[in-house]
Amino acid sequence: MKSLFGLAAAGILALSLQVGAYTLTTDEITAETAVLIDADTGQVLFDKSMSRHMEPASITKVLTGLLVMEHSAPEELVTVTETAVDIPWSSYIALTPDEQLTVNDAMYALMLPSANDAANALAEHVAGSQAAFAELMNRRARELGAADSSFVNAHGLPDLGHYTSAYDMAVITRAAIKNPDFLRYFGTGRYTMPGTNKQPDERPFTNQQFMLLKDQWPYNPDVIGGKVGYTEEAGNTMSTAAAKNGRTLVAVVMKCGIDEKYDDTQLLLDFGFDEFTSHTVPAELFGEQTAQITQDGNVVGSATFSHADDVPLLLHNSISPESLAVRFEVPASLEKDTDYTATAYVETTAATGSGLPSVLAAVPLAAEMTMLEPVSAAVDPGEPVEKSRWNPAFLFLLIPLALIVAFIIISRVSLSRKRARTRRRRQAAYNRRMERDNG
Repeated sequence: MKSLFGLAAAGILALSLQVGAYTLTTDEITAETAVLIDADTGQVLFDKSMSRHMEPASITKVLTGLLVMEHSAPEELVTVTETAVDIPWSSYIALTPDEQLTVNDAMYALMLPSANDAANALAEHVAGSQAAFAELMNRRARELGAADSSFVNAHGLPDLGHYTSAYDMAVITRAAIKNPDFLRYFGTGRYTMPGTNKQPDERPFTNQQFMLLKDQWPYNPDVIGGKVGYTEEAGNTMSTAAAKNGRTLVAVVMKCGIDEKYDDTQLLLDFGFDEFTSHTVPAELFGEQTAQITQDGNVVGSATFSHADDVPLLLHNSISPESLAVRFEVPASLEKDTDYTATAYVETTAATGSGLPSVLAAVPLAAEMTMLEPVSAAVDPGEPVEKSRWNPAFLFLLIPLALIVAFIIISRVSLSRKRARTRRRRQAAYNRRMERDNG
C-alpha cells in the first residue's frame, strides 16, 4: 500500500534545484562494488552492487579496531605471543614473542601501516585467542546489521569463509567513527611508536590512506579517517569517512586500481556533498496501519502500526519531494506474544540514475496493542461447569407467590381464631340460659 505526499513549497524548491543537477552513474566508478552512505542516518546515497560478497583485505581492520576500543583501554599492555607473529607473509612491524606494547601503540600499528602481527596480538589480548575474536567480530557485525559478512580473522588476509560487502563495511565504518577513541587512530596520518622491552628503537608509521596526508596527491582536507587494503584476490579496497558543512559521509570502494580507489572515492564524496539537499518527512505522513492479533486461530486483539518521529532525508537535487511515496510492509495478522517486523519504506517514483537507489529510508514501525475483553473466565475444558440451582427469573416469580401463600396462611389462621371465639361465646350464652331454666 502506498500513500503519496508532497509539500508545495518543497516542490518548488526542488524544481529549482533540478536545473543542472548532476547524477553520478555506476559506469563512472571503476571499482567492482561501491557505496556511499550518510553517516548520520545510514541512508544509501549511491549503490554499485553494494551487497555483493567481496574479499575485504585489510579494511577488515576497521571492525578489529572498533572491537579493541570497545573491549580494552589504550593504556593496557599487550604481550605478543608466538601465534600472533606466525604469519607466512603480510604487512607487519616485526613484533617478537614476549614483546610488550600498549593497546594505544598497537592500534596505531593496526591502522597506519596495517600491521597484521599487531592485529593478531590485539585479537588475542581482547578475546584470548584469534578464533574467539573472530566469533566476536561476527556477533558484532550482526548487531550492526551487516548481514552479508563472515569474518575468520582480525587482519583480512584471504581465508576460507572470510568475506563482506561494500554496504556492510560502510555500516561497520559508520559505527566505528562514532567511537571517538577509534576515530583518533582512523584519522591519524603519521605516528612514531616508542621502543619496547624487546626493541628499543622507535618505529615511525605512515597511514596508507593518502587522502589524510597533506604531502600526497589525493589529499582531501574533508577526510577525517580512512583505511586501505590490498591482496591479489581482493584487489584494492578502501573505506573513507569525510565531513563537510555539517554532513558526514562514508564511502567504500572494493576491487579497483591502486590510484583509482582515490579517484572513485573523490567522485563519491563530491557527489554526496554537492548534489543532495536536506529534507524532512513529517511523522504524520506515515499514517497508521492495522493488523489482527491472533491466538490459536482466534482473533484476540488488534495492533496499530505508526511512526512517532520526523524522518530526515538527503534528496538528490533531481528528485522532487512530490515524487516521494511511502510503502508499508506490515503483517496482515500476528500471533500473540511473538516477534514481528513492520517497516515503512520512503521511496521515490521519479526516474533515477543507475547509482541512485529508489529506497531512501527504511523506517521501523512501532505497534500499539489493543486486546479484546475476555468473554468469561478461563475454565478447564475437561471439567464440567456447575450450573446454578437458582434461576434469577424464577426468583422474581417466587417472591410474589410466597407473599400470596403467606397471606393465605395468615388469613386462615385469623379465620380459625375468629370461629373459635364465636364458638366460645355461643357456648357461654348457652350455659347461662341453661342455668336460668334450671334455677
